[in-house]
Amino acid sequence: MKIPHPASAPRGRKRARHANRSFAVACALVASLTLAFLIWIWLRIDGVHVSEAIDDFGECAAALIAAAACAVAAWRHEGRTRVAWGLLAGSALVWAGGEVVWSYFEIILGQQVPFPSLADAGYLAAVPLAVAGIAVFPGRHRVASRVTFLLDGSIMAGALLLISWATVLGTVYRAGSDTPLAATIGLAYPISDIVIAVMALLLVSRTPSSMRLPLVLVVAGLIANLLSDSAFAYLTTTQTYGAVQLVDTGWIAGYLLLALGAIRAALVPGTSTEASDSPQGGWTLVLIYVPVAIAAVIAVLKNIGGASDPLLLWDLLAVVALVIMRQFMVLWDNMTLNQRLQAQTAALRESEGHLRSLVQNSGDAVMLADADGTVRFVSTSIDRFFAYTPTELVGQPFSELLHPEDRAAFSVGLRKSLAASAHPIPVSCRVRHKLGSWTHCQVTVTNLLHQSSAQALVFNIRDVTDRKEMEERLEHLAAHDPVTGLPNRLSFRNQLDDTLERSVPGRGVAVLALDIDDFKLVNDALGERASDDLLGMIGGRLGKLIPLGDVVARMGADEFA
Repeated sequence: MKIPHPASAPRGRKRARHANRSFAVACALVASLTLAFLIWIWLRIDGVHVSEAIDDFGECAAALIAAAACAVAAWRHEGRTRVAWGLLAGSALVWAGGEVVWSYFEIILGQQVPFPSLADAGYLAAVPLAVAGIAVFPGRHRVASRVTFLLDGSIMAGALLLISWATVLGTVYRAGSDTPLAATIGLAYPISDIVIAVMALLLVSRTPSSMRLPLVLVVAGLIANLLSDSAFAYLTTTQTYGAVQLVDTGWIAGYLLLALGAIRAALVPGTSTEASDSPQGGWTLVLIYVPVAIAAVIAVLKNIGGASDPLLLWDLLAVVALVIMRQFMVLWDNMTLNQRLQAQTAALRESEGHLRSLVQNSGDAVMLADADGTVRFVSTSIDRFFAYTPTELVGQPFSELLHPEDRAAFSVGLRKSLAASAHPIPVSCRVRHKLGSWTHCQVTVTNLLHQSSAQALVFNIRDVTDRKEMEERLEHLAAHDPVTGLPNRLSFRNQLDDTLERSVPGRGVAVLALDIDDFKLVNDALGERASDDLLGMIGGRLGKLIPLGDVVARMGADEFA
């Protein structure tokens, strides 16, 4: 794990503050430019010709600014997000190209722009690039999620197209178009913007709120473009669109909002705009099915009124087919999730079975207890160690099983464990067997009260009787002579030091040293075995002669004290 440098956090906060200040300045600048453009066009300052030039130049400049900002955002990101911002940059750039053609007709040639023209080619070429950019943003990992996303967008677009056609677009198409080509191109603007806006809205609805701001700005810009394109289509087909129109402000605001979204994404490049594969919320379902319900009602009312329209019929059939496909996708996705859930549940049960088997057959007895030591769970291995059944101990304080002399030490260990979460605290104590005997154990207390999976103190109880006996045997051998069984020289000196420390002033301590005369002759004549037997007999005699409280020890070969 990387340990951050102590100064990295302040630097990160400083960069965040700088990014927020820069973004605030950009927002203020965009608002000022949009307001200034609106006022200029509204009042037509310096006349129609100058305002017309300002209008065309402003729209082209806004699109170029958006293209540059999206390019910077693409450069600051990686993967699918980079591709998405790059496509949006290309969309803004080709739209600016269409605006250059438009401006050439109006400003250089001084002519009314024909409709359709090469400018429309640039404007409409921006649509597939914007659609591709929005489609790339989600970055979902599952195919089902991608298909569902596209189906949702198609359903919403079809429903909104039906509503628009029944309310405005159909009337405009039938009443104001000179040629089918002109009418088709005029309708292509609002229809394509509907598709883009729908996909963007769906993307925003499925994006985490902490990562949503850049996409919200992009969607706001696309909606502004949608409103201007719809007004442009209406005014064009009714032959009332002219130079210096207030609806042109929508394109200025739209592309400047797109630039703001790109600026925000560039200033905070770590912010991901990828949507998740999590289940859809109620907001997304409302966003999809409310337009479908409205479209269905409109189609029924149109048919009841006798004003049937083939486009409405085919559009409604397409929407119904898409809804059916989406329901099949939801059903298939639910079946897949159900199978995955069943597999995970089976794996969890198997893992739980393995864990339970390990616990029940381990060399330790395991207990779960409350913070006060009251037992809540006991593994069945407790029967092997202490002859208790698990139900006998549940609900009882664990300290009642301990030797009275060991309860204080266990209480200290329990307090240490409560103060140190998840840190094992070992305690040596004696646990009462069901038959009444005492078993030396090591109880390891682990505090898992704050873990949701346990919420208990865990007692691992290990029988250390054999180890305790071995330790005592080793301690005895280290302090006693193996031949006589008496304390050895080291033990004698330690006890002498303790006696001197505890002696009362004015009362002395006597040390008597003795040895066995001619002991070497016994060893030489009868051998080592006879010598050891003699030493044992003498040691036993000395031990019986000394008063209670005195110490006799073997100091050397035939020396005692």
